[in-house]
Amino acid sequence: MKIALPEAPGLAPGLFGRAHFNLGDETLLTMPRTALVERGGLTGVFVVDAEQRARFRWLRTRREWPDRIEVTAGLEPGERIIARAVPRLPEGTRIDPEDAPGE
Repeated sequence: MKIALPEAPGLAPGLFGRAHFNLGDETLLTMPRTALVERGGLTGVFVVDAEQRARFRWLRTRREWPDRIEVTAGLEPGERIIARAVPRLPEGTRIDPEDAPGE
C-alpha cells in the first residue's frame, strides 16, 4: 500500500512507519476459552439442549484472545454452552444450568 504524506521535518526516503486502518465493524461470535474441550486434536464445546442435556459439538475457531475465542462454525448466536469445560462429561448428561451474561 502506498500513501502520500505531506512534507515534514525529519521525514526522509527509506523510513518506515505503522498505520492502523478501521475497515468497519464486524460482528463476531466469541465464547470463553474455559468452555473449550479438546478431543483427538480437535476443538469442541458442550451445548445445553432444550431438555437441559449436554451435547458435544465440534467447532471451527479462528482468532484467539487471552480469555475468549472466535467461533466461525458449529455454534449459533444465543445457544447455551457449558462455560467451564468438563472434558469427560458423558453425552446427554442432564444438567442444571445457570444463566451467565453473554457477550
